[in-house]
Amino acid sequence: MIEYNFHIKNEWGKYLNLIFEDIDDVNYKWQILDDEILTTDDYLFDSKIDVFSNYDFWNILSIDRYYIIFATIKLYESENDLKNDNWAIFLEIVDSYIVNIKLKNANFTKRISKNIESIIDFD
Repeated sequence: MIEYNFHIKNEWGKYLNLIFEDIDDVNYKWQILDDEILTTDDYLFDSKIDVFSNYDFWNILSIDRYYIIFATIKLYESENDLKNDNWAIFLEIVDSYIVNIKLKNANFTKRISKNIESIIDFD
């Protein structure tokens, strides 16, 4: 398992889009375990739904910007992986800026690493 710990800026933005850039496949399932992510009008994810298709997940993230207070998100590569809780990516954001990502699948390492390099807050 590979793990990344880093900080993002505590501000409105599109950090989930940036972190998960190029992590896109029609079979993927995204599970939102816990979140408080604000939009200018409401919350980003519907609290009544905790699993989203890849299409729905990216459609939700297509808004201009959002503010992450905290989030726990798992990516599954298939419906079967979801049923068995065999996640490929586990992301946790706390206090609006502390990020922890765990990867079980090495296939995502290069993409996630590149994405993180482009957004790390070095301040």
